[in-house]
Amino acid sequence: MIESRVKSSAGLIAILLFLLLPMVYQCSMIPSPETKQQDLPLWFNSVPHDSTFIFGVGQAVDPDSTRAVQKAVARAQAEILQTIQTEIESIVQIKASELGGLGGLDSSEYLSIRKSMSSAVLTNSEVVLIEWGDEHRVYLLVRCPRMK
Repeated sequence: MIESRVKSSAGLIAILLFLLLPMVYQCSMIPSPETKQQDLPLWFNSVPHDSTFIFGVGQAVDPDSTRAVQKAVARAQAEILQTIQTEIESIVQIKASELGGLGGLDSSEYLSIRKSMSSAVLTNSEVVLIEWGDEHRVYLLVRCPRMK
C-alpha cells in the first residue's frame, strides 16, 4: 500500500515536472526581476519586423563577458527558431487544409526541414545591436536572413 502511494507520488511529480519545465525555460528568457523596465534598452521589447530578416533578442548575465554574449546569442537564436517553427507550422496547416492532408509531408521530412532551418539560423545569424547593462548583463539583437 505504501509502495503504491510512493509510485503514484513519483508519477505525479514526473507529470508536474513535465508540465513546469517549459514554463521555467520561458521564464529564463525574461530579464530577471532585478532588471527594472527602465533599465532595458528601448529596442529590447520592440523587436523589428522585416520581410528580409527574422530578429530575436537575448539577454544574459555572466561575470565572463564572452560567456554572457554566447548565452545571449543562444537565447536570441532560440527565439528566431521559434518564430521560424511557428511560420512553418502555419504554412503546413494551410497546405494541409488545401490538400486535405499533409500532402505527402511525413514527420521525417518535417524534422529534416526543422534541422536544416536550425543549421541555417546558427550559420547565418549575426548580432546587430549589443548593449551592456549593470552587473555583467548584456542585451543583444540578432538577425537571420529569411529563407525564400
